[in-house]
Amino acid sequence: MERFASFSSGTTFEIAFDNFNNPSLQELFLVPINMRISLMDRINNDVWTSNFPSVYVSDSHNIGIPTQIGGHFNRGSANRGASTFHYNVMNWPYTSNYNDITEKVVMKISGGITCCNNYDNFVLDSNVTGAFAELWTDKVANITVYRTPSINYNTYMQLQIKNVNNPWAYQRDTYEQIKEIEVLFYDNYKNTYIKQIDQFDFSSYNRGSEITVDTNLGSPIHPPKSFSYHSDYPMVYDIEYYFTTSSFANRELDETILKFTSGVKEIEWAIIRYSTSPEIVNNVLQVSIFKDSSNYWCLRIKGMDDNLYSSSQRWIIRMRFYPNGNTLSYVSYTYNFNG
Repeated sequence: MERFASFSSGTTFEIAFDNFNNPSLQELFLVPINMRISLMDRINNDVWTSNFPSVYVSDSHNIGIPTQIGGHFNRGSANRGASTFHYNVMNWPYTSNYNDITEKVVMKISGGITCCNNYDNFVLDSNVTGAFAELWTDKVANITVYRTPSINYNTYMQLQIKNVNNPWAYQRDTYEQIKEIEVLFYDNYKNTYIKQIDQFDFSSYNRGSEITVDTNLGSPIHPPKSFSYHSDYPMVYDIEYYFTTSSFANRELDETILKFTSGVKEIEWAIIRYSTSPEIVNNVLQVSIFKDSSNYWCLRIKGMDDNLYSSSQRWIIRMRFYPNGNTLSYVSYTYNFNG
């Protein structure tokens, strides 16, 4: 157990092994239970140990089967990457007492939101009681035990998991593993109620404006005198292309595809450089030319996540192409490393 609740020197307290089924007395005489309890002070490197050998009798109750609790699962925001909370709307299953050691609430989270959050940061809360008081946590198994707040039976409430960051696109594969939450309610040392929650599918999160792209086509570098195109004479265009800093950082971006939907007969060459220094080519970003399956001319920009970026370093793509219309139009697609 980690992050054990604090107590002062000389305090007498009980340690309860909840949800423990009594073996038969005959089995205990043949193979008695041996227990050792150690308390470690990590600051001073002190360890206190108590041994309880050959335990033949306990005062536990046979646990039975916990009752399933209904309700529906929801979230404060469904946007990818949003800082929010997830919650279950429910009726509290029994009258509970904060000062009763035989009662507690246990939360276990498997997969899902653990892909993009430090489990230590999660807080079990409610709109009725506020944050639950933590007794201890297991950061390996993602289990936390809380004191049960004083709540009347059948109280309508939101049971909330706070400090949740919704997954980004690049976290999809890890997020989709398991995706379960269990909340167990203990009364008289027994797990009497259980709430089992399936977390949201990644596909249910809104894409929103998770990447903000600004572009500026400007004018041709060497405009024709008539300002009309001629398909046998190439033109050179500068395309300004950049992200907002907040949408670029820590996103594990892979590549951007610029797909020209009109105005391009053929692309002859393309380079990419910094807008603040027209003479300096960006050697980290690579730009290549290809035609897609629909026969549209495209530019592929690679090396985005490795590129030094600030809001003052916008990218300029200089492209020499043969036009086939008076209007140059394109769409862009930006991909994470997982596609």
